[in-house]
Amino acid sequence: MTHSWQLKPETLQMIDNLEKTHWFAHVGEPIENQNIVQVFSWKEAVMYCRQRYSSNVQIECRNLLTERLCIEHSKRYQLWNVIAPAVCAVVEPLIIGKTNDIIRANKLPKAFLDTVGWDIHNICMELEYADLIPPRFFAERAKWYLAGHFPCGWEGDFPVGGKLVVF
Repeated sequence: MTHSWQLKPETLQMIDNLEKTHWFAHVGEPIENQNIVQVFSWKEAVMYCRQRYSSNVQIECRNLLTERLCIEHSKRYQLWNVIAPAVCAVVEPLIIGKTNDIIRANKLPKAFLDTVGWDIHNICMELEYADLIPPRFFAERAKWYLAGHFPCGWEGDFPVGGKLVVF
């Protein structure tokens, strides 16, 4: 039995905004923001993508979301495995389309695509549950993609005291 899921308007709007944005157009340009750590090369950005700590922070952010959903909104959380494939079906072509040229031009590794894919998928999953839990971590990363930068890692303590690393 297959289920079709209609993504929420907010999720579809974010996907539309991401579609219209030139991802990575401003990587390396100076950023006036003291709440982040900035890197200035693809080499540095990839180093953060490959760091287990940065990946673990991404995973922990989704875990915090799913844990809260499970505890506080278990009925809606049961739809996660219906919503996630619906999100994937829409964002996979977007991710491939937005990353193919940059991967080829800069010889970027799978870790780059994994980081971007995880972010974009979870940006949408946060929005699908935004009526229950306000989007946080992945919403912050979405702002950077929309601004043409690449949120590539995390430095310092998590969830408090650390900073997003942005190229």
